[in-house]
Amino acid sequence: MPPRTQMILDVLGAHYDVDLIDVKPIESWKRRINYLSLYYFDMVNNQKLIPKLKDYDAVMIKDLQFLPLAKHAKKMGKYVVYETLDFNPQLRYYGLCTQFPWMKKMPWIKKKAEQIEKQLIENYVDQVIVNSDALKEHFGDKTIINYYSSPFENIDAVNQADRPVALLYLGHFSREKGGDEMLDFQQKHNLPFYIFGGVDQKDLRERIAKEKNIKHFERIPAETLSQELKIVLNNYFLFGFSIIHNANESYAVQNANKDIDYLSMGIPLIGNHRKTTEEIVLAGCGFFIEDAERVLKFDQSEKQQLIDISKKYYQEVFSNNQFEKNLLKAFDKL
Repeated sequence: MPPRTQMILDVLGAHYDVDLIDVKPIESWKRRINYLSLYYFDMVNNQKLIPKLKDYDAVMIKDLQFLPLAKHAKKMGKYVVYETLDFNPQLRYYGLCTQFPWMKKMPWIKKKAEQIEKQLIENYVDQVIVNSDALKEHFGDKTIINYYSSPFENIDAVNQADRPVALLYLGHFSREKGGDEMLDFQQKHNLPFYIFGGVDQKDLRERIAKEKNIKHFERIPAETLSQELKIVLNNYFLFGFSIIHNANESYAVQNANKDIDYLSMGIPLIGNHRKTTEEIVLAGCGFFIEDAERVLKFDQSEKQQLIDISKKYYQEVFSNNQFEKNLLKAFDKL
């Protein structure tokens, strides 16, 4: 289960009776029905879920694919909350164009999906939860920002200013996420580099395999990841990479969960000028990749200052307490 979903269940479960309705995979032949909406909406499972809505006073929808359920829930008199953590119409369109390049000539698909999403929200949703300023601006009224909060906030370890420098990357490792730049940086400075996440692109996997100073861990459960991070934190002063390219509108303006994970452990960023990453760097929680020569020579006191600023920024903006407060606010009118 994604950490954010678990946190939502824990917070709401302390105040309300909460059920998680898990959506089961559908048979391949039925799945073809969803092609009618280009997989923007799960038409098959939506029909199966409608009868279950009557058992609840409030419904929280966490995926654009299930947003059509809001219409049925509202007609039953239910309180409806929609949480969206991305520009999903744009992100889905980007995926379609990657798979079928000829669809780049059909931008009306994205615009139509955006229109449907906004109409459903306007007519049938009581409160929208988003995780970025850009999404709040996009959806306007009814919107509450609830940033991602890291499951590593209470990890029993923290960045060590008196240890040698090493590099860290959390999440799916790809060219779109800055894979080439990260490997070039590591190769130039010959620093230990820990990668926790899947690598699909063959050439990147080959480059990683050739470097003795890179330790790569495939995607692992959060609890196991916490244990591995403790080991690394006890041995190094870490910088966390965040070099996401502006490959689509979602990538360009969304907060990256990895950035927040880094800050929760006092790990400053090596970032680029993508909007939300730039904001964190300019707040004193890291540096831009072009400044590496200077910052890698920081002494212990300067490293400690980076740790302290990063932890403070996290507590003020992204902490578990802030997450709980903002989530409960979305249900104030229930």
